[in-house]
Amino acid sequence: MITRYDFMTTQTQADGTVYPDCLSLPLDKFIRKEPLEQVVVKQEHYLRPDLFFADKRGNNNMEDIILWLNNVSSRREMVPGTELNIPSASDLNSFYIRNRI
Repeated sequence: MITRYDFMTTQTQADGTVYPDCLSLPLDKFIRKEPLEQVVVKQEHYLRPDLFFADKRGNNNMEDIILWLNNVSSRREMVPGTELNIPSASDLNSFYIRNRI
């Protein structure tokens, strides 16, 4: 599965532990060429973004990237009534190809 971590650089801590640097996610470089699909999260998808994106896109690849693009930082924030703008698969794939680490 492609996730936001594929786009982040890493930072090594003083003890040698390596963590993804969430501030390096290049959301400002997302280019939208196709219209967004505007959708509202329903009750049956509460805490199940995997099912939501499988229903909307056919898979759940890049689900967390779509959430980040919508300023939803956690899957737990995807509550019923949340409005999401879903980019096209083409725009998401282009973003991934241009910005992957």
